[in-house]
Amino acid sequence: LIVVPTALTIGALLLGGDLAEFSRASTRGGELRIAWPASWHALHAADEQLGVVPLGAHARVSVLTALVFVALVALVVVALACCACSCAAMHDADAAANAPDVPPSVGARESAERVWSRGRQPRHGSAEPVPPKARTSVTQSEWLADYTLIATAEQLLRSTGRAVIEAATGDDALPEWLRTSFRRVLTWLWAEVEAEATGAVIEATYASQRARVAELLVLSRRAKPLSWLPNPLRRVRALILYTLYPYDLSFWGQLNVPLFYPLMAVFVYPFDGVQPVFFLLLFLLRDKGDEFQLCQFILEFKGWQFLTAGVISAFLGGLQLQRCAELNTCAHLGWRGAP
Repeated sequence: LIVVPTALTIGALLLGGDLAEFSRASTRGGELRIAWPASWHALHAADEQLGVVPLGAHARVSVLTALVFVALVALVVVALACCACSCAAMHDADAAANAPDVPPSVGARESAERVWSRGRQPRHGSAEPVPPKARTSVTQSEWLADYTLIATAEQLLRSTGRAVIEAATGDDALPEWLRTSFRRVLTWLWAEVEAEATGAVIEATYASQRARVAELLVLSRRAKPLSWLPNPLRRVRALILYTLYPYDLSFWGQLNVPLFYPLMAVFVYPFDGVQPVFFLLLFLLRDKGDEFQLCQFILEFKGWQFLTAGVISAFLGGLQLQRCAELNTCAHLGWRGAP
């Protein structure tokens, strides 16, 4: 912040001339004349010998002054932004580094006991008991398998993190202050990666799956069937939404539903405005108060639009254009008139 602006200012003064001589100006014949140093006179003589029209002295000084000012402002802004980002990263890295290091076995045992307890009690905190079959489905052997899986995953993630950090900061030519900064940032980033990966492993355990089944059983028993439908279109709405977004079927399970195929055909049909109208219908059928459904609708709509109206339409248009160019029919039929 001090050396670079000072060097730029000194260079500008050397190129622009002495400020004392620049300030001594006299008006002769109504024209403002400035006494320039010998360096500017030499440049002016060289320009005259080459036949180049020299830039006015005042214009040169104005350009140099503007460049120096812009450079100084840019340097100050970039330096302040870098300092702010570095301070935030160092603070987060220090917080992650100072956190107590939990041995893998202890963390795995606590995680396994936590998810195993979820298999015995519902997460919603209700006093209603879980059905006995769902509550006792997590056996001791399954708990031991969950414990081993979580412990192995945590140990593997920690050893991989150490290897990645050592590989990124193990160069002997790397300055020590830069090595320390890199190590702090990578430690902070790997802690986030380790947390996400461990959460995914925990959700894949037997206990988590049994807990999910228990919750679904409790919710299904609480659900009361409607005695009568005030609007018969609700049944159609439920049929469409359940076919496209079932809560208890995977993608391969959806393939066994016959109605799934015509609805997906409408999904991928990009012509004649069919796809936007269908997505408008889905928007009207969804629950607008649910944030998840709203985000899912936006991502799904834009994703299918990119695939159908973007990639597929561009591919078909390219084929038609190539065909009409081969048949020499683009002039009078256009590329849409190609067979």
